[in-house]
Amino acid sequence: MGKLIFVTGSGGALYEVQADGTGLRWRANGVIDPSVSPNGQQVAFTRWDGAGLGALFSLNLADGTERVIMSDLRQPKSPTWSPDGQQIMLSFQQGGLRHPQIECRFFDADDGLRLPENIEFISVSIKENGVEICFKRREDLQWLLRVVKVTTGEFADMPSDLYAYNPNWDPRQPWRVVYDGSKGLMQFDVTRHKNWPLTADVRDRDPVFSPDGQMLALTYKQHDHWEVYTLNLTTQERHRLTEPPLLADRQYSSAAPAWSPDGQYIAFVTNRTTAEHWEIWQMKADGSDQHAFFRSSPITMTYWGMNERLLNWVR
Repeated sequence: MGKLIFVTGSGGALYEVQADGTGLRWRANGVIDPSVSPNGQQVAFTRWDGAGLGALFSLNLADGTERVIMSDLRQPKSPTWSPDGQQIMLSFQQGGLRHPQIECRFFDADDGLRLPENIEFISVSIKENGVEICFKRREDLQWLLRVVKVTTGEFADMPSDLYAYNPNWDPRQPWRVVYDGSKGLMQFDVTRHKNWPLTADVRDRDPVFSPDGQMLALTYKQHDHWEVYTLNLTTQERHRLTEPPLLADRQYSSAAPAWSPDGQYIAFVTNRTTAEHWEIWQMKADGSDQHAFFRSSPITMTYWGMNERLLNWVR
């Protein structure tokens, strides 16, 4: 059944544990979005400083050494390995509106009120000859995709959307990456540098390919909580795997899925026991037989709802 490589939360501690729940072992701290290489020997992840400037790292699982693959990236996230293990694609922040300041505009009686979209009103002051409106634009950061060669650090920025998150590389078709776009999931052809929609539901998030490349597991925003779905890439059929009882006092969340190496099971995190306490659970790929991964969880986990990747299930 292999082992889990998981992080306690975005920027938390990285651990390794056998799939039967034994042999828990700490591996690193300050880890964001870990991703295990196809050969199971390295973990790619990112770290940021307090200002959001970060780097892409690799951790050698055999000896525990870390190496910086690329630095000076703003808020890098979600590294994903190419099937041959030679490249990593990741999302990073570039462009958009950061740290907006308060703006004030005066309109006299003859003016129409022409204000920018996506703003927060601060004050409205009636003057003798008009009105002054003060507002702040909401922060609007843009996220792009970059491909980095693991051995040399050479890179190329991809022609993705202005809001491209959570790329995941198809393990069977090296030309294809699926990522979160602004209006749903997008497909990207790495060889032709073309992208096009895969789904049209903005609530689809954090796609993860099954080992055979036929299915995606998704984190889906279900009203006021998160659920795990699968999407058949051939038929486009969706299957909701996790669902709180209809009359439950609290609609608990399930998120951050990871496939087992044989594609028969899915691990995920959930706060179904208590709202504040997140645990690792597992289920069959059809959603049946859901149960806690640890009999008594020794780890405190956190999921912020920012589509962070927490789990890797490897051989």
